[in-house]
Amino acid sequence: MAVLNWVIFAALPLPPPVVLIHGILGTPGSLETWRAALLTTRDVFVPPVAGPFGWTMNMSRQCEQLAQEINDWTADVPEVDLVGFSQGGLLGRCVVEERALSAKVRKLVTVATPHGGLYYELCPGCTPPAYTVDPFDIERFEKNNKFLAPLNNQGPMSSTRRADALARLSLFAMAWSKTDGLLNPPETAAFGSFCPVDSRSKSLPLRVCGLNQTAAYRALALKNVVMRTARFDCTHAEITAPDCINRQGGLLEIVSSWLD
Repeated sequence: MAVLNWVIFAALPLPPPVVLIHGILGTPGSLETWRAALLTTRDVFVPPVAGPFGWTMNMSRQCEQLAQEINDWTADVPEVDLVGFSQGGLLGRCVVEERALSAKVRKLVTVATPHGGLYYELCPGCTPPAYTVDPFDIERFEKNNKFLAPLNNQGPMSSTRRADALARLSLFAMAWSKTDGLLNPPETAAFGSFCPVDSRSKSLPLRVCGLNQTAAYRALALKNVVMRTARFDCTHAEITAPDCINRQGGLLEIVSSWLD
């Protein structure tokens, strides 16, 4: 009987391996708790995004290098799941939308990722990352931004291929937190969109945002894409902390349920 059970167990298909993508200023070591937790059920790869100083590199170049690292690591497997944290979620999307990996990526999960961009006034005087946006001047954002605007199908570089690439995923899932003090607004992590109202920035769910300028963004999100969202109760800095990950109903339960 023991031999029979072993044969049956050995015949079961293994789940796809997972690539964990760290955020800006992160390292593979910062995702060690995540790696160890997921390693119990599948292979896990945590690439050093563009090397130890990758946060200074052009985002499109980071995307290109990450895609090559994923291709090299998964050369012998047909499918892979991606889990991106903060900025890493945007790089995961870029790998799928821009680097022709959508045929290999089964699921894309993002945690605290600024899909709709960060309101640029969050960091006055700073050199802003490539995913900042002024919700009161969408036209300038669409014209000048070379990373997030194309990724969100906005501006002159818009293309239906991006929505088609996302639609090939079996799941595109996003975890977000109302207490995320870094993302402005927090709903950007759930594919929310900026909707300036009465001279102030107000974020509304993507599907009810009334701005015509976000029509391409809405089309990208809604075109045959299987999407899920879930809310967790941690700050941005806690998304790699063991307590936030392992607590009952915490991030590990949420992400693992999506990867199953």
